[in-house]
Amino acid sequence: GSISRVGGRGNSRVNVNGQLNFNQLFHYITGVLRISLPNATMFASLFRYAMTGACIICAFLAKQNWKSACMCACIIYGFQGTCSSYLLVFFIVPVMMLLDTEYKHSWLTYIYLALFIFAIAPICFPDLNIAGWSRYMPTKISSLAVLGLVGIGCLDTLVYIVPIAKDKIKNRKIFKSKKDVLIKGGAV
Repeated sequence: GSISRVGGRGNSRVNVNGQLNFNQLFHYITGVLRISLPNATMFASLFRYAMTGACIICAFLAKQNWKSACMCACIIYGFQGTCSSYLLVFFIVPVMMLLDTEYKHSWLTYIYLALFIFAIAPICFPDLNIAGWSRYMPTKISSLAVLGLVGIGCLDTLVYIVPIAKDKIKNRKIFKSKKDVLIKGGAV
């Protein structure tokens, strides 16, 4: 079946034979966890916009350019009304930027690489429903890997930004009276 039939318009079930955008990922995860929500479509839409907003903010605040490119690729992949496998090609840009610029071998870099591999790699698994090999379960893995990239990218950006923000707030001079302003050379 075609995932384009699930446009998020009042449908709380997700077609399991295709890629999942942010909206459909919400339905998929709540379905797998067997969570029933009365306004699932509204919550899925909020989740879609929250993930997109987080990606936009992180794209501007990320420390490395490849992380910004990764967040932009996540927006392109996850915000669409319908999500197709060809959208994963946009993740090649941040992967190439990562491999070109990252010289420090940290565990976080390896987590990013693993998520990129799970998102992009065309893996086939046995499917008991069709008694053969299928690429449909790996499409869920790639969609969940994109969600993982959003999560780790946001956490990584937050860890990078919070100490900088604390330092700026700490070093900011706050004057308590007009006398302090005049002494510091400011105008009242």
